[in-house]
Amino acid sequence: IKLTVTNKTSTPSDNKESVNCYQAKSYTIIDRYVEMAQGKEIVDNGKETPNNQGIAVLNYHFFYDQTIPGESAACHESICLEREKFKSHLQWLQDNGYKTLTIQEFADWMDGIIEVPEKSVLITIDDGAHGTGLHNGNVLIPLLEEYKMHATLFLIAGWWDIANYQSPYLDIQSHSFNLHYEASCPDGRGMVACSDYATVKKDLQQSLDVIRDNTSFCFPFYSYDNESLQAIKELGFRVSFVGGSVKARRTNNHYLIPRYPIMDDITLNDFIWMVS
Repeated sequence: IKLTVTNKTSTPSDNKESVNCYQAKSYTIIDRYVEMAQGKEIVDNGKETPNNQGIAVLNYHFFYDQTIPGESAACHESICLEREKFKSHLQWLQDNGYKTLTIQEFADWMDGIIEVPEKSVLITIDDGAHGTGLHNGNVLIPLLEEYKMHATLFLIAGWWDIANYQSPYLDIQSHSFNLHYEASCPDGRGMVACSDYATVKKDLQQSLDVIRDNTSFCFPFYSYDNESLQAIKELGFRVSFVGGSVKARRTNNHYLIPRYPIMDDITLNDFIWMVS
């Protein structure tokens, strides 16, 4: 038999001198592989993503449902988002054809292993507090499952039971085990930056013993120093995140990836600007 690149599925009726086959190229995005596996015809447009592609990494924290009495008072910080506002973000992403990446897909993209659609975004949530788990309001997971969109929760692994955050649409990653405290030191606001190397490495290993996935780490309070960077590299983390309010690019330091903090006064136009 002879194969011909048609980007269509092969069938028993194919001429043996010209059997349909797909061809993967350096720019083939992960969604195309899924379509190939499903036997769909693929249109090769020559290059699917630009070389300087940027991905907005969105940084949420807490959520509440204002229809429940007392919820707004219980979740009064500026990083606490009302349920309907978060839902409007997911709705806009869905309406405009965005792919919400898993943390594995994002890390693979950063490493140049895969390509992803130009309209891609990474949703991250820090801590594991109000509204993020089954035990503390349960706003986040039902919405992710309703919209079938992926997000990554950076969990303070020593504070809450990981069993409260189980969903096929939520990846759990490390946000330390018990070092999520502000501290006064020359290197930064957080205890990760203010602690010595041995303390940080021990704490991160404790978080990995719970989470069992070292794809990524998120620095509490965006605070780091050279010793904490050394610890996460030695523990095999592939990427780590801070702040920055710009899009992530492959040219970034893979251990200082910027994110857009999402505050309670965000408008939909603000959100659209960050993503697009």
